[in-house]
Amino acid sequence: MDLTAAARRLAHLGHDYVLSAASPILTPVNLQRTVLVLGTGRGGTTLVMNALAQGMDASVLFEPFRPESSRRARQLVPSHGYLRCVANDCEGERSDYLRAVLRGREHTRWSTNQTDRWRMRQSTALVVKEVRLNRCTGWIDAVDPDLPIRAVVRHPVRVIASMLSARGGWSDMSYEDLVPPAADALSITAHDMASPDDSRAVWLACLWLADTVCLLRELREDHLNSSVLYEDVLRDGSSAMTTLAEGLGPFDHLKALDSLKRPSATASADFRRAAGDSDVRSFLAPGDRDRLRGLLADFRLPLYDVDSARPACSLLEAKAELRKG
Repeated sequence: MDLTAAARRLAHLGHDYVLSAASPILTPVNLQRTVLVLGTGRGGTTLVMNALAQGMDASVLFEPFRPESSRRARQLVPSHGYLRCVANDCEGERSDYLRAVLRGREHTRWSTNQTDRWRMRQSTALVVKEVRLNRCTGWIDAVDPDLPIRAVVRHPVRVIASMLSARGGWSDMSYEDLVPPAADALSITAHDMASPDDSRAVWLACLWLADTVCLLRELREDHLNSSVLYEDVLRDGSSAMTTLAEGLGPFDHLKALDSLKRPSATASADFRRAAGDSDVRSFLAPGDRDRLRGLLADFRLPLYDVDSARPACSLLEAKAELRKG
């Protein structure tokens, strides 16, 4: 047995136990506004979370549905981490957990690692960021129809390249963890998307595709109108923040814009370069780009060209094209 790892695990369990016991103390007593930020991992969700939190003077909860983060999340979320829930699933333990999260009542070492835990009790606004609920927006809407949802979508080539370069996490996930859950969310068989013999880049392309297609298909148009493309956030932060802040109440745009100038602790090394017209073709092997191009064509998703850094259309235009399929 690795005693160091065992000691670390025991410390983490103890930390989570203390936070769980302290939840009544940490829970906001006058919460007035909550917003949910969705998007694929490595896709700019933390950047948007931080900017919204600055603009709203809000506390944040960071990925509360991460199955490794707490015993309750582990009981409710598949081990691969990617839930698929639909509107008629709006009752049950998962829905109860979602409601508790949105009210700031669930705290773990992971979900509170980017906020001042003791300030949270006095917060009147909360930003919840989650990369595991992109395939569940119809369910979320059924659980809380008044919840503002903001999505951020980033170029799949850059998302995949960032996932591959990250230590642990997505770069270590298996075919079974990536492709079958994605195929199930899209109501097709896994081998219609990718095979175990394909590269990990292709498997991760399936993850991005399932997240993005489900988001565009199921997210209400009023939510989509207030969502953004990551490239637009970096290129014209002022316009992007105006879009994101729509309907959220009092908002300090200057603080939000200042936050956009600083990469988050989890930002990609190419944080700033992603805003320009740099060639994305070098980020993936030619064969992997061809497979991604084919997947985008199969699902009639025109949002990005795999050889161009710029988005090819808007989120609403992409949603309209998906409806034709």
